[in-house]
Amino acid sequence: MTPLPTGFMPTVVALTLQAGNLVGTLPVKNTPLAASPGNGSAIPLTPLESAVEPGPSASAQQPAVTLTATLQPSMPAVITTPTASLTPTFLPEIPSAYIQIFQLGELSRVSSPIKVTARLFSKVGKVLRLELHGEDGRLLGRELSNLPAIPWSTALVSTEIDFEISLAAEYGRLVISVEDTYGRLIDVNSVNLILLQFGDSELNPATALWQVIQIDEPRPQTLIQGGSVFVSGLAHPNTDNPLFIELVGQDGQNLGHRLAAVDIRIPGGYGAFAADVPYLVTEVTPALLVVYESGGTLSEIAHLASVELLLSP
Repeated sequence: MTPLPTGFMPTVVALTLQAGNLVGTLPVKNTPLAASPGNGSAIPLTPLESAVEPGPSASAQQPAVTLTATLQPSMPAVITTPTASLTPTFLPEIPSAYIQIFQLGELSRVSSPIKVTARLFSKVGKVLRLELHGEDGRLLGRELSNLPAIPWSTALVSTEIDFEISLAAEYGRLVISVEDTYGRLIDVNSVNLILLQFGDSELNPATALWQVIQIDEPRPQTLIQGGSVFVSGLAHPNTDNPLFIELVGQDGQNLGHRLAAVDIRIPGGYGAFAADVPYLVTEVTPALLVVYESGGTLSEIAHLASVELLLSP
């Protein structure tokens, strides 16, 4: 008999006990979604009062929004990949998406109604918008909600969106966006789906959990002077098209814009983008820096991130 390596002994013992019914199976209990406060324990989400305005779809259920008081978005651990010499190479940290879409993974096959669950971290969002688009961009369903008093911490969304299509199946896109009190988009996330006229849904693992566009520079609430702002970050867009960068005033006026290409070195991975965005103001002006990916024929915008700034001449 060949002796087993020492490292395999715990596994052999566990399998032997299990075969003899000496090890029981712990039941799995469903618990509400919660974010970690950073101390290793999960805090259950506590429902608070919210104002909700149902969308125009008569058959769609009213979205349920749940808030907490102190939770913060969790940060994923730094990912390492071994090189040929077995020396670990550290990749940049990518934060959790400010709009996380659960259950519905990329190209999930779904029939009506679509069950939508999401978690929001924008903190200053006022209007939540859920939209389902068909493959030609037509709007198939929409839900609107007014979020409670600002600032808030974390919101959970649970609703259903009904849709009707004339084909047996077609491509679609679920777009979830948040607007601030000035009506400006501050966060957008989306997932591409295959819409079915009939049949059972087949869901892929959730893919819209990490931020697609991450703005590294400038930092929030930075005072920018000199008529130009340097913008840089990481992105994982759906296409090879450049990103759109805009500076938007509180009145909705476009104060500056630029295109930025994404330099993706590893196919399917994140790439860096950078651009100098010129602007024109005559006094210190609050502005929202937005970086977004066009949605092509399915929707106007696929992903968007933003940072609040102060612009000075």
